[in-house]
Amino acid sequence: MPAPTSLATDRLLLRPIEPADADDFAAMNADPAVMEHFTTGPMDRASSDRLLARMQADQLRDGWGQGYATEAATAWLRHAFDDLALPRLISITIPANERSIAVMRRLGFALWERTTHDDLDVVVYARDAG
Repeated sequence: MPAPTSLATDRLLLRPIEPADADDFAAMNADPAVMEHFTTGPMDRASSDRLLARMQADQLRDGWGQGYATEAATAWLRHAFDDLALPRLISITIPANERSIAVMRRLGFALWERTTHDDLDVVVYARDAG
């Protein structure tokens, strides 16, 4: 089954990013709190616009502290397990990204391994279907 063009929850619409999102996307990428755990750090407008031009995957709008990440991830979990019948999902972040780890745990992911990727220490969480 192909990926949906959008997924909706009560509060969110997950859809492919569009050129009209450039201003909001640049503001999000420039925010130090949003970019705290990204290796790039905050981005200037030109860098954000280049990233926007390359993006093919669905993106989320800023929703720190409002449960949007959990809600969005739950929608993707349902799609991955119910519609695509995937056997396992993994989620990767750096150990200091406590917010992402908390979301992973709330969604039933468990620590699978600690490793390095591109010389960056990361933690890998996994959740099996079922």
